[in-house]
Amino acid sequence: MIRFIGFLLLLAVFILQHNNVESLGLTIGLNHTYSKLLPYFIQFLTVCFSVYQANKSFLQDKSRGLKKAASIFILVAGCGIAFAFHPIYEGDFTNTYRKVILSSEKSKTFDTGLTMIALPGCEFCLARREELNEFKKHHPSIEVSVLIINNDQLALEEYKETLSENINVKLANDLAALKMAIKGSYPAFFFKASADTQELIHWTNNEFGVTAMDFIVGESEE
Repeated sequence: MIRFIGFLLLLAVFILQHNNVESLGLTIGLNHTYSKLLPYFIQFLTVCFSVYQANKSFLQDKSRGLKKAASIFILVAGCGIAFAFHPIYEGDFTNTYRKVILSSEKSKTFDTGLTMIALPGCEFCLARREELNEFKKHHPSIEVSVLIINNDQLALEEYKETLSENINVKLANDLAALKMAIKGSYPAFFFKASADTQELIHWTNNEFGVTAMDFIVGESEE
């Protein structure tokens, strides 16, 4: 019984340290996709060990049917709680994007590398800051930029204060170029492979997940 409780406490720790475990995966050399899966895998194993310990302790003398029902309940409840704290969204493991071709002049609005277009006051935009910092931390050679529309100086200062000093944050000058590239939702993400290309890769917020990040890393290494 003590070991069973111990595994439940361990599960709680892994749930609370979910993001740190994911960051550890990147630190030890895993790509973004496998690093994203790592905390879920560890939590699932912890739930399985909890089921095993339950069957070895307080369920040991119970009927086969009760053991099976209790095991399923522990498994479903444990995994359900873990996913409730850290749900997986549709765009996390898909790399759906569209290519955008701009004129030579308008393409200069975008810097080489990864660019996020942010709208002042947009909660979804602000929520992406930690991911951008983490991405830049593990891929310092890839340029990361944030373009803020509507000429909002307060928003500019807020992003500069909370983003890594190695991330370029500036106000967008050519709104016409952005309107041509964006579908109308924020934040929007773009990847520009080189300074002289007119082709951009565009993801909406729902489409930009870990596989998109791995795509950018792969394209940048070529």
